[in-house]
Amino acid sequence: DSSVRNQAEHLLILLSNNRRYMSSHILPPSVQPPSPIHSLHAKVFSNYVKWCRAMGVPPNFSKMNTSMNAPPAVASRVVDLVLFFCIWGEASNARHMPECLWFLYHKMMEEYISSEGYTQTRSLYAGFFVDNVIGPIYKIVSKNMKSNKDHQEKRNYDDFNEFFWSRACLKYRFTWGDPMDITDLESSQPYAKSTLSAPSVAYGLEHAPKTFLEKRSWLRGILALNRILEWHVVTFFLLAVIAFSRELVWGWVETFQVASAVFWLLNLLHLCWALLEVWASFPGIHLTGTEVSGSVFILVARFLLLVHQSLYLLWALSPTPTTYLGN
Repeated sequence: DSSVRNQAEHLLILLSNNRRYMSSHILPPSVQPPSPIHSLHAKVFSNYVKWCRAMGVPPNFSKMNTSMNAPPAVASRVVDLVLFFCIWGEASNARHMPECLWFLYHKMMEEYISSEGYTQTRSLYAGFFVDNVIGPIYKIVSKNMKSNKDHQEKRNYDDFNEFFWSRACLKYRFTWGDPMDITDLESSQPYAKSTLSAPSVAYGLEHAPKTFLEKRSWLRGILALNRILEWHVVTFFLLAVIAFSRELVWGWVETFQVASAVFWLLNLLHLCWALLEVWASFPGIHLTGTEVSGSVFILVARFLLLVHQSLYLLWALSPTPTTYLGN
């Protein structure tokens, strides 16, 4: 296939770049990878390892392959890289869903590992991967993206990508079509027995609920720029304290008392950000009980801390020692 040749050339260029980087002696010898293949493999699959850790499953990598004229550790990594780049090369718009690519790699490598040692393997026509793996996923994504519904009801790339954030996605197979039509694989293989009856991942994507919701409001912009706004507000407050301290000739004790209100201001801002996050999440996004409990706990804790800080400031900044709560 021309796609396979293109990805082989792509892989060779990446390996050449990594070899040039290693020969430049930028890294000390103690942390230098054994070879460019080891270096590229670590970079490419670093996110895959994190994804597997989040899913609670071990990563699928090729076993030591002794049929290649190369050291086993190098040959197995070459197989991993070739499989991933072949998937990436044909993925089309699925490249916008990185977890989807890791799911496809995970399932395909799982099938490859289970089929090692068997003489009878699949004999598939050119274009089978596009027709039965990428094509069904693309059709579902394209159908939803072309929908005339508002963004609150229309699923987008974020929703489809979040489908692969849950371990439940691993119960689906990566191919589309009638499982009984796939007869090229030996029925005695354990992988075939466990996956032919599983539903397709395209079926799971088609029936997956919407999980990502972005409300249209100016408050969304405030939430997105909360760190910048927080820095400006806090800086303005501290500069104002310094200015009033010089103009009103405050002592250093009174200056520090007034400046201590910056912690009250920070807590108030963080409470506002937490409220905006609740506004952005509820009620459109489905959250687990743990996530809801965490949001409630943060709001209650910050509110109680704000009350405590307010009482302290009223006591510390009262005009006379006998005044309490302004009375």
